[in-house]
Amino acid sequence: MRAIALSVIAMLLLMASCGSRREQMVLHLEELEQRNMADSLLSNDSLAEALVAWFDNHGTPNERLRSRYILARTYADLGEAPRALEAFLDAAACADTAAPDCDFAKLSRVYRQMSELFYKQNLMDGFFEANDHSIKYAWKACDTLQALNESMYTLTAYDQKRNYDALIPMFDSLYTQFERYYGEAIASRYCIIPVKALIERRDLGKARKYLDSYESKSGYFDSSHHVNPGREDSHRDILTTSELQLCHLVRLNFDLKEIANILCINPSGISKLSAKVFAKLFNGKGSGKDLRKRLRGIS
Repeated sequence: MRAIALSVIAMLLLMASCGSRREQMVLHLEELEQRNMADSLLSNDSLAEALVAWFDNHGTPNERLRSRYILARTYADLGEAPRALEAFLDAAACADTAAPDCDFAKLSRVYRQMSELFYKQNLMDGFFEANDHSIKYAWKACDTLQALNESMYTLTAYDQKRNYDALIPMFDSLYTQFERYYGEAIASRYCIIPVKALIERRDLGKARKYLDSYESKSGYFDSSHHVNPGREDSHRDILTTSELQLCHLVRLNFDLKEIANILCINPSGISKLSAKVFAKLFNGKGSGKDLRKRLRGIS
């Protein structure tokens, strides 16, 4: 009887110890997740690796997914892209997509991060595959905004590949969906995306329509067409519609007279606008010729 009692006590102590350890590991994982959500630098790869090892033996599929995602984000913050990509792949493999409690939202973010790594390394086949999975699992998570954002991200690759036949109709469709779900103001914030393609296709009327929507409805500009306070740090938000059009037209090698006609600004006004754009983009003084030289030299 005494032996049985001691055995029961030992088992209870072991269970208590395991429970305490689980609480500690879950707490560590949640702390790292909070830091990641706050966009804080993750640099403790030893802790992240320890969490992976523990949850591999004691965790659920979702916990293994979460721990490997954090490990991948840590490697990415440390600048170790190959190890980050491998960890993202491992994280995705941990997901039990047939389970009713599968964390599809986290799985979508895993593939989003993978697609960004592929994109930065110009591995476009990998990008498109990861991006497709990110969109798919965002829809499964019933996260409409994430799914539409990921679809918009696809357009950056189409733009890089100059696949305008795919970019323009896809944007039109996504814009309609954003407007339907989130309103015209949110939809208008994406209107800058197809402008370059439309200008190169000489569809200037549609390009102007989207630029006007971007400036007047996105909430980024005031009634005088100046950027609203707090939005000055992004080049996309610094430039007004006329300035953006000027940049695109210069890069397409339109001459001064053509640009003046398209923008409905006299040539002297184009010269002043060019100097203003040069100062914004390159933090210095420059003429229209200087702007043309710099923009035409950007690939």
